[in-house]
Amino acid sequence: MTQIETANPEHAVRTVLAWMPESHDGRTHYVPVLLALGCAAGILLAASVVLTLL
Repeated sequence: MTQIETANPEHAVRTVLAWMPESHDGRTHYVPVLLALGCAAGILLAASVVLTLL
């Protein structure tokens, strides 16, 4: 791949990451955040149990 072929997808990703949907209301939705944290804690707990048993 040439440098240009490598740079094009990188620039496209940067553009997508900076995009904000029009429906953004500016409020923090605490329930989805807490659900995500609960799922993450469950995954960490499961991983620690598996590693402890090995």
